[in-house]
Amino acid sequence: MSFLLKKELGAAKTERKKEQVKVSIKSFETMIKYCEGTFCRHSVFSKYFGDSPPNCKKRCDVCKNVKAVEKKTIAFAGCGAVGASGGFR
Repeated sequence: MSFLLKKELGAAKTERKKEQVKVSIKSFETMIKYCEGTFCRHSVFSKYFGDSPPNCKKRCDVCKNVKAVEKKTIAFAGCGAVGASGGFR
């Protein structure tokens, strides 16, 4: 996906289109950080919308079992789905 977005950036002919692609790349990178991160999912959304973080009380996968999430993230990265630069292939 990252490759395709960068390719689209290279093909952009106008500054407006380049800016749109840059925003898309930033959004994609933010989503990757969310998926690969080991922080409370509720706090991520709360911060995004400008709310104070709720007391998750183990309602999200990370707060329930951070070690399991870390293990799955490492296993996923090891399966070849993530490139050397951190982006998906």
